[in-house]
Amino acid sequence: MRNTPEKQWLTSGNARRYELLCQQLVQEGLYDASTLLLSSYAEGLQGAYSELQSGGGLREWVARLAGHVASVAATL
Repeated sequence: MRNTPEKQWLTSGNARRYELLCQQLVQEGLYDASTLLLSSYAEGLQGAYSELQSGGGLREWVARLAGHVASVAATL
């Protein structure tokens, strides 16, 4: 069986599935950017997390969001 998106989906765990979903939403132009943050319950309470995605991450996502907010605010 070839390595198709369907095969990747079927053979992946939940975290990888969310990563694939985020990538697809950006590729299809439905989202401008995305990021996937993961943590365990205990580590999350302390603010610890990891980023699964290779593209951008939280810093880039926040920068894009801030730019979008600024452009909308400029029209008000």
